[in-house]
Amino acid sequence: MYSVSDSYKKALLEKHITDTVTGSVVLKDGTSIALSDKNIVTGSLRICHELCDDYKIGTFNLGSLNIGFFDDNALGRDFSGAKITITYKIETDAGWESVPMGIFIADGQSVVRRRNTVTLTAYDYGILFDCTIGTTIRNMSGYAENIISAACERCGVVFGGIADGLPNTRITLSPSSERIQSCRDLVGWCAALLCGYAVIDRTGKLFIISARYDVDAEDPTEIIVDKLLTEAERNSIYSTDTRAWIAQMSGYSDGKAKIYKSNITREDSQAARAVYYLENNPLTEGMSESLCDLINCNWLGFIDGFMQRGITAEIYGDPALDTGDIIRCSGGDIDQRRS
Repeated sequence: MYSVSDSYKKALLEKHITDTVTGSVVLKDGTSIALSDKNIVTGSLRICHELCDDYKIGTFNLGSLNIGFFDDNALGRDFSGAKITITYKIETDAGWESVPMGIFIADGQSVVRRRNTVTLTAYDYGILFDCTIGTTIRNMSGYAENIISAACERCGVVFGGIADGLPNTRITLSPSSERIQSCRDLVGWCAALLCGYAVIDRTGKLFIISARYDVDAEDPTEIIVDKLLTEAERNSIYSTDTRAWIAQMSGYSDGKAKIYKSNITREDSQAARAVYYLENNPLTEGMSESLCDLINCNWLGFIDGFMQRGITAEIYGDPALDTGDIIRCSGGDIDQRRS
């Protein structure tokens, strides 16, 4: 979660909020167009960051932006590859506070012009990874960190690092498989092996974040959350009563499907046993059966204590939330049994 002040949190909960959006569109020729409430078309701004439609570890999805704005020279500009930055600002009791919303690259094929109105679709720096991995990377070997770093260098993106504590970070890998075609393929498969997700942050850096909750060291049943959402901050929420944990996993060893069982047992009568189907990762092609078993056991040992509970919710947006943040909802129906 982006670091914000207590004044920001307080202002966001007020019944009446004074906020604004500013930004810029910088064309390839260096021309800069300022964005503000004065020229952004009402209701046209939408920013979307998501990990996946279904629960699948190892995703590297694109953040996207859609925006419409007025420009008297709309028909005479080339918006292809333009760099768009957006900042959210809210008035607090301590003055205006800003939250950057990211950097996006305009898709030249999606530009729509109507008289003096331009509508753009843009994507975060993840779009830069849609290129071939090249001979140098395909012939290299090293830890996931080294391989991801090489992919970032090829794509011109800064590598922000890998979350602490992920499994398989010290396994030597080789991206020689022909199943790996693009740099985004490569980063995604590395993230899957590490039991994480690949995301682009607000500054355009690539990070590998954990697919597992952080829990309190003294009380492993207590999840560390990035934000507690009150009833006033959401429209609706549906939650299942059944929690699930990964009792066993179907993975691949030396190219063959194999079942791995967790050593964890649950006394909770509401906790259901679940099976996770791990895809056949091309980064493990050519590895010995024993090494594949080690990788899969490391993976399962990292996530088998991860309790899942189905949640569908609509919440009022907080621009400070990041992809992968852990939130807890309180108040209303969600508290009938637990938060």
